[in-house]
Amino acid sequence: MYKIILKEKQNESRFSISRLQNGLDKLLDANKAVEEMGVTLSRMQPELEKASEETEKLMIKLTADKASAEEVQKVVSVEKK
Repeated sequence: MYKIILKEKQNESRFSISRLQNGLDKLLDANKAVEEMGVTLSRMQPELEKASEETEKLMIKLTADKASAEEVQKVVSVEKK
């Protein structure tokens, strides 16, 4: 009886140890992936800043173009009447 209970408890312990080890391995893998993403982000930072600046300039140009197009539309609508 004692040996059966001992064997069951040993199996439960092995199973728990295995689950903990798998969880730890996954956490370590995730940590490594986050570090790699951080390095990639740091490397891409200048490109991202440049793209952001270009986008901002484009938005300013589009706003000006929109205002110009609205003026043309007003003139055209007045001429139509």
